Amino acid sequence: MDFIELLQTFLVSLTAALVFMSLIFVIARRMRRYDLVDVAWGLVFIVITITAFMVNGAIDTTRIVLLVLVGIWGFRLASHIYRRLRATDSEDKRYVELRKKWQSKNEDLAIYLRIYCMQALLAALVCAPVIVSMASDANQNGLLLTIGIGVWVIGFTIESLADRQLRKFIADATHKGQLMTRGLWRYSRHPNYFGEVTMWWGVGIIALGVPFAWIGLVGPLLISYLIIFVSGVPPTEKAFAGRPGWKEYQQRTSVLVPWFVRSKDNA
Repeated sequence: MDFIELLQTFLVSLTAALVFMSLIFVIARRMRRYDLVDVAWGLVFIVITITAFMVNGAIDTTRIVLLVLVGIWGFRLASHIYRRLRATDSEDKRYVELRKKWQSKNEDLAIYLRIYCMQALLAALVCAPVIVSMASDANQNGLLLTIGIGVWVIGFTIESLADRQLRKFIADATHKGQLMTRGLWRYSRHPNYFGEVTMWWGVGIIALGVPFAWIGLVGPLLISYLIIFVSGVPPTEKAFAGRPGWKEYQQRTSVLVPWFVRSKDNA
């Protein structure tokens, strides 16, 4: 594999992502539910992975493993968010606010370019380790594959368990207005985000055994940056600021990495 072949695989995969997200945009526009893009986020990774796999055409253990790992993660995340979306008839307030912000412009075009197309691009970049691995003809390192799968399994288990615990907590009407501070949420304020970051570092480890492995690291580095500094932790923390008990929860609980609960004396 040379750099040109890798670039071609990336561009074809990005094109597939843009086409997919464009179709989702058309559906969302008809529904007037632009938050459908949240469901598409997990699915677009599957589209990118399948496309990169088909571009090369070769079948080996690493490629099959990546298809399975991304497929499991993407479908689980999409179904989880879809259940949440179906539970309400109102659009997510984030997109309602964006509508108001961009109403002086071409609202639909702004949402399409700034949200749907941007997410297609970000997904392709996060998928860098997958694309690098799919484009490579080199025999990949079995030890790195094993370690990467192990790290991914840890991350997937944490994310899926955290989401399940939170879903059950919210579904109980007696918990209305309360903070979720049980299970994994006792040790991290955002265990689901920690699980997602961990999974993508697992995928990044798998890609370390191929040429241009350093390009593959763009994926886990980007998703880590987005979750920690942009679209994950910061807006969630902001949304809960001022809630009863939130300040105390912040003081005693790790922000991302699950850790021991801090005592009041050490807070």
